[in-house]
Amino acid sequence: MRSNTHRALLLSSALLTLCSCKLLNKGGDGAGDAAAAGVSAEGGVTTTSAGKDSPVSTTFELVAAGKRSGSKIVWLRLIGDRVWLSGMGLDAYADGDGPLATSPDLTQGLKQKQGEEYDYTGNGSNLLFALRTNPEYAKSEDAPTIWVRDGKAAWSAGSKLPKFYGSANWLNNWGFTRWKDGALFVSGQISAGTNMALFAPKSPGTVFETVSPTGEIKETTFDIPGEVMAWNASSDGNTLSLVGYRAKNLKSVGISVFRGDGSGPFTETPIIDDPGTQDPRSLFAIVVREHGTGAIAYISRQPGTINGLDKLATTVYVIADKAKEPKKIVFAPAGKGAVASAAYVGNAIYATVKHNEKYELSRSADGAEPTPVKLPSLAHTTAGFHVAKEGEAGLTCEATDLFARKNDLWVQAHCAGQGMKVPAVFRLGHAQEPIVLP
Repeated sequence: MRSNTHRALLLSSALLTLCSCKLLNKGGDGAGDAAAAGVSAEGGVTTTSAGKDSPVSTTFELVAAGKRSGSKIVWLRLIGDRVWLSGMGLDAYADGDGPLATSPDLTQGLKQKQGEEYDYTGNGSNLLFALRTNPEYAKSEDAPTIWVRDGKAAWSAGSKLPKFYGSANWLNNWGFTRWKDGALFVSGQISAGTNMALFAPKSPGTVFETVSPTGEIKETTFDIPGEVMAWNASSDGNTLSLVGYRAKNLKSVGISVFRGDGSGPFTETPIIDDPGTQDPRSLFAIVVREHGTGAIAYISRQPGTINGLDKLATTVYVIADKAKEPKKIVFAPAGKGAVASAAYVGNAIYATVKHNEKYELSRSADGAEPTPVKLPSLAHTTAGFHVAKEGEAGLTCEATDLFARKNDLWVQAHCAGQGMKVPAVFRLGHAQEPIVLP
């Protein structure tokens, strides 16, 4: 999942304005990363080593760009193994190493009421799960509902989640991700009204509900301490990562990432000893991204909105398999912005830091000092936009979001200059004819 605090609540007004036919979407299954080091003459990226996790090639390729200044990306999302690009009246998908190709909108057939939001996850290329929620719900009919699309271009009837934690002041205290052959809903006993305390100390701190490929919902358990309250989850399908904390006697004992494959106890990796706050609106900004061989965690919100956590906003925590301690990679000095998105592939961590409305993309390999990474610039002709050649004037592109599947890094960017601003999508090492966004 993309940051649970960075999902449709941040997109809702924009999406309703941009396209009435689009259903609000909170995110997908995570942000991404790849391996790269220096900057080439044309703005591509070259690698210094080629391990088994190295991407196909070493250049950021343009795979989609706006037709004109003012073109829009509604969303770019990672849904299971599928990358989903949605524009104004255009949808495109990429499966595996295949190219991004236009296709009908997968949300067709889902209905939405005022205030409702949708989150998506997937399993393979055909199986898609939709979670419909209403953050202001007060009645049982507004409870979270799961829909399933099985590749036949039809959505199942919705099934309500029988058990979850929530209230009228419900915040983003839950996660929705792929799991084994289906999906998993994770809900923590967390509420602003209880100052992060347990609703019922004798009940589990976190509830887990699996969703089968046919939409059957069943409560399940994992081998984690009962007092752990998780508010964000991410999975590659086989390994699950949770971020949360233990709650005892109304007090927290630090933020941890919990990782496991469901066959035994989860490994706890403490990342923040004292967050300096128990305000859920701040703590929910801490998100986790599972890669398969490890995970990353970071704070996905701008300084000034994360009481007590500002000093940590430029740090990415890297959790190796079975690690008891994380590696901490600082992508910018404290007070100089915050990580907008981070990604993990192979031996490298990418992060884009937002500071004073500017984004800077950097890469750290094997925990080393991060180095800046430059995206290609775009040149404009009457036919549209293309990657600027050496010596050709172009628009400067900044990475605003990152997504990865295994060795496959996708970058959402905005490109500005010469009085123009257009959206673009770059992909590391996979060239194709760019899709034109209306």
